[in-house]
This record gives sequence, structure tokens and C-alpha cells, in this order.
Amino acid sequence: MSFDNVSAGQIVAGFWILVALLGLWRLRTILVARREARLADQLAREAYNTEADRVDALPKLSTRFLMRVPNKLMDKNPVKRSYGTRYNRMLIIDENCCGWVGLAIPEILEGLTAGEYVWHSYHIPFRGAGEAYTGKSVDVAIPEGLVHVDIYPMWMTEGVNLPDWTLWARIEKCFHGLSQNWNYQCGLGELNKHMDEFRQKRAELNRLATVANMN
Repeated sequence: MSFDNVSAGQIVAGFWILVALLGLWRLRTILVARREARLADQLAREAYNTEADRVDALPKLSTRFLMRVPNKLMDKNPVKRSYGTRYNRMLIIDENCCGWVGLAIPEILEGLTAGEYVWHSYHIPFRGAGEAYTGKSVDVAIPEGLVHVDIYPMWMTEGVNLPDWTLWARIEKCFHGLSQNWNYQCGLGELNKHMDEFRQKRAELNRLATVANMN
């Protein structure tokens, strides 16, 4: 059949068939893209939830030898499951973004390792000799004996907050008792060996959260 024999009606019909085919192709393309996007979103959320559940199942921070940081003194942008150090003194942000201070002892360092805590640059809130805030040394009487304290949390004042002084004296006594056969620097060194691994896991969790729009 030559082009001359094609009627106007056939041309119009062919045009609409072409339009219909293009419409079907476009609709199929859109539907496939949407289906693939939904699947990708579902997979991303599943991957994030799996990792988030794993992190949530990590051991919670033991606060037996830690003192709670008053909310007004908390860092403005605390990072969950993180810590900072200044010599043997520690600031720890737990799984609930609550702040705690203490001294580096095996129990605490083992807990930070089990909880996959990452190091963070925090101001360590203490006063005393060599600290940013001055403070006189204090002798604290506890049932176990007299404890001499040179450096202590910056919100404490001699003669005030007696329960806090008692707790801090026990933290000091525990640290000094362990120091006879244990070096806190070695303990921190063992914890730091895990930092690359923990940072990579934290970065992956944050990446999954971004992909899944869970930020």
C-alpha cells in the first residue's frame, strides 16, 4: 500500500495509537519508578531499623561509679554513646543523652567498649589544681575512711551537696585502690583500639538514617 492510498482517518487513527502507546510507556515508566522507589525506601528503613535495634540492644551504661551532670551544665550538642577524657577524668554521654562524670576504671571502660562508645571532644567539667576552674582540696569522711580530694566536679562546693561529696569520695577511693595494680592509661589505650571500628559503625548508622529519612 502506497502512502497516497492512506486515508486521513488512518493517519489520525495511527496518531492516536502512537499517543496511546507513548502514554502507556510513560505510565509504565512512572509506575515502575515509583515501585522501585517504594522498595528502595522499604529496604532502607529495614536496614536502618535492623542496625538501630542492634545498637539499642547494646549494654546500657552502668552508673555505679559515676555522678550525674546537672542539665544546665550539659554540652549543647551531646552525642549519644560518647565520651571525652582529660587524664583519668571522664565525661560520658549515655544512651539517653544524659551526662555523667567519673574516673577511668576497668568497669567503666569495659562498659564503654561493650556499648560501642565513641570518643568526642568535650569540655571535661572539673575544678581543682590544674583545671580551668580553681578549687581547694577537700578531705571527705566516709565510713570506709578519710578521702583526700584534689579535683572534683565543677558544680560541687565544700560543705554543700554532702551526698555528692560522699559519692565522689567513694569514686576516688575506688580509683586509687585499683591504681595500685592497674594503669588507667593502658585501659584507655585498649578502649581507643576500638575507635575506628566504633566510628565506622556509627557513621553507617547515620548514613542509613539519612537514606531512610530517619534523621
